[in-house]
Amino acid sequence: MNASQSRLLYRVFPSYVVEYEKEILWLPFSPRLERVPQEYQIVYYSLAIFEMICLLLSFFCLCLLMNVFYKHHIVHFNLTSMMIAHGLFICFTILLRYGQIALETNMLPSLSPACSPRPQIIILRLMAYISVLLLMGGILIERALATYFVIDYEKQRRWWISLSLNAIVFLSSFVLSTQIIHGGINGVYFGIVILAPIFMSIWSFRLLLRHNEQRLARLNDMIERHCNVDEYSLSLRLQLDENIWTMQKLYRIAMLSLPICLLCLPFLFLPPFFLRDEENWWILELIIEGNNAGISALAPIFTILVALVFEQVRSLILPDSCTKYTRKVHPRWIQ
Repeated sequence: MNASQSRLLYRVFPSYVVEYEKEILWLPFSPRLERVPQEYQIVYYSLAIFEMICLLLSFFCLCLLMNVFYKHHIVHFNLTSMMIAHGLFICFTILLRYGQIALETNMLPSLSPACSPRPQIIILRLMAYISVLLLMGGILIERALATYFVIDYEKQRRWWISLSLNAIVFLSSFVLSTQIIHGGINGVYFGIVILAPIFMSIWSFRLLLRHNEQRLARLNDMIERHCNVDEYSLSLRLQLDENIWTMQKLYRIAMLSLPICLLCLPFLFLPPFFLRDEENWWILELIIEGNNAGISALAPIFTILVALVFEQVRSLILPDSCTKYTRKVHPRWIQ
C-alpha cells in the first residue's frame, strides 16, 4: 500500500485500518471487542450468539440444498456444479467465522487484529461475498452457452463450462479481496460499483430469456403449420422448453434476492462515513457485528426463496401439508 492509499483509508475509514509490522491492512467485517466499553459488551455477545445460531442454520440449509440439487438433477449439470462449488466454499467460510469469533472474544490467543490468521480469514470471507456477487455473471454466461448449444446441451454435460466459470469467478474474487484487504482497492466504493454489473447481468439475463421464448414461439408455430416436422425440430423444442423453464426460475430467484442484498448495503457502507471520530468507534464495532449477524441469516432466507420457486425442492424438503399450503398461497411460482 502506498502513502496516498494509506492517507485515503485513514481519512475515510480510519476504524477499519490496522497497522502491524509496518504493514497497513483494511479489515472489514471484523469487530474489535477491545474497543467496546465493558457495559456494552453484552450487546456484542448477544449478537455473536445470534450469529452463531444463524451460521449453524445456514450450514444446514446449504448442505440440504446441495444434496437436493445433486441427487435429483433439478437443473443442468453445469449449473449444479457451480452451485455446489460456491455452497461448499461458503460452508468452509462459515466454519472459519466460528474461528474468527473465538479470536475476537480472546477464546483463542491473538496478538493483533492484523496478526495471522485473522487477515487470511477475512480475505476468504470477503472472497465468498464477492464470488456470490460475481456468480450472477457466471450463470448468465452458462445460460448463454446453453442457448448456443441448445440442440444437445441437456444431453451432453460439457463439464469444461462449469470448471472454467468456477475458476474465473473464484480467481477474480481472490484477487479482488486481496487487493481490498491490502488497500489496492477501496472496499466500500468497490461494493457500490459492483452493483452496476449485477444489474447489467440481470437485464441481460432477461433479454436472453426473451430471445429463447421468441425462438420457441417461432418453432411451435412452424410445427403447428407443418405437421410433418422432423425429429430435429421436436428435439429442439424440448431443449428450448427446458432452457426457458430453468431461466425463468433463476430469474425469479435473482429478482427476489436482489432487494434483500440492496437492503444490506446501507448498513455496510454508511456507518463508516458517520462514525469517523475515535470516540464513536465502539458503536461501529457493534454495527459491524450486527452486519455479520444479518449476513449469516441470508442463507436460510435464500433457501426459502429457492423452495418457493422450485416446486421439486419444496416437495422434497417440506411436508405434504406445507406443500399444499404453499401451492395455494404462491401459485404464481409454480409452473
